[in-house]
Amino acid sequence: MTQLPPIPQWSSLHPLIVHFPIVLFMLLPLLLIAAAMSRKATNHARLVAAFVLMVLATGFLYVTYFTGDAISAASEGESTVSAVINKHCSLAGYTVSAFTLSTTLFAVALLVRTVLRLEDMRDLTPWIPISFLVFYALGVFWLVLTAHQGAILAHELLRSSTGY
Repeated sequence: MTQLPPIPQWSSLHPLIVHFPIVLFMLLPLLLIAAAMSRKATNHARLVAAFVLMVLATGFLYVTYFTGDAISAASEGESTVSAVINKHCSLAGYTVSAFTLSTTLFAVALLVRTVLRLEDMRDLTPWIPISFLVFYALGVFWLVLTAHQGAILAHELLRSSTGY
């Protein structure tokens, strides 16, 4: 009889789920561009789908952040990796903050659009979409930097410390 593998510990989930928010946040602009180029009848549905995708990505980002924090706490004794882990953690904090703000601003924009029954997002005050784009761009910037630091950890430092 085949046995199921054991349930992984919380700290070991980080490498398993870290790619979900990266992919979702990189795909999101494609959906937003499709919504911007669509006819008014399908525009709202695509914007809502983009919002759902953004909430999922932000949720995965929080899970990734907390599992990474658990790995960081478990590996505090290694001094060679400690500086890179600290930089990775601080960049991850910036990433979480930026995407939380952009998701909140997008939710506000959708809510205002729905309540005021606006057909076009450009009919909103320009500060909501511009603020969303600024925080989203910052989030993507920090996401790429965080992913790069994580790649350094996974592929260079940890490999050299384990001898693989």
